[in-house]
Formats: sequence, structure tokens, C-alpha cells
Amino acid sequence: MDGIGEKTAAHLLTQVGPMRTVWADIDHLGGSTVAATLDSWAVETGARRMGTTVVRRLSAPGARERYDFNVRMMSGRDDLDLGITPDVPGTAGLLPLDTHRVHTVVSYLGVESTTALAVRVLSTDPASAAARSTWQTEA
Repeated sequence: MDGIGEKTAAHLLTQVGPMRTVWADIDHLGGSTVAATLDSWAVETGARRMGTTVVRRLSAPGARERYDFNVRMMSGRDDLDLGITPDVPGTAGLLPLDTHRVHTVVSYLGVESTTALAVRVLSTDPASAAARSTWQTEA
């Protein structure tokens, strides 16, 4: 979400609770409880006060839609038959995947860094020494 990175999101969820609680406070109280909770935590810990800024960013036009989209994109699905048979040698689903296909599918998201990562990871033979060393150095 614009302006809310992983650290701020972690503080938000740790201090306020699940997003349904955050959205309810924004809907019914204009985010006053969220802002007060985050600012109180900041005073206690010596962190920067961020309550009003977080509420403003969550209340911005399109913020909830972006959040909902991100949740849908990051949620795993187990109800799709992709026709992949990774347990059968020589069939679709075994790595490496075709570079062009990976690029076509992932580039739909419009995030070049994500596309590049997907191409690098999914189009590389995981059994190769080069792939193992790349993964080990990134870990």
C-alpha cells in the first residue's frame, strides 16, 4: 500500500490488530482509535509518531481496493486444476519453466522487479549448481 511499508504494517497489526479491526475503526470512528493506539505505542517506545499519517494513507481514495487486491494476489489457492504433473518426468510443471511464459504471466502485475525475480527463479533449473549457489547467497 502506498506509504505503508513492511515495518509500519507490522507495527499496525501488532498494536491495533487484524485489518478488519483497522478498517472498522476507520469506517466508524474515522481512524481515531488506530491513530491513538499507534501514537501511544510510539511515545512508550520512543518511536516516531505515525498514527495520523497511517490513518490518512489508509483513508486515501483507492487504498482499501489496493489492500483487497494485494490480499487476493498473495493468497494461495488450492482449488485450481492447472494440469501440472510435477511428479511425472518430462511433463509441464517441472522447473525450469519457459522464460517467455513466466514473463508473460508475471509481467501482468506491472512490477518489473517481481517479473525479473520470477523469471530468474522459475526459469532456472533448481538442480543446477548455479541456481543453488544463487539461492544460497540470497538466503
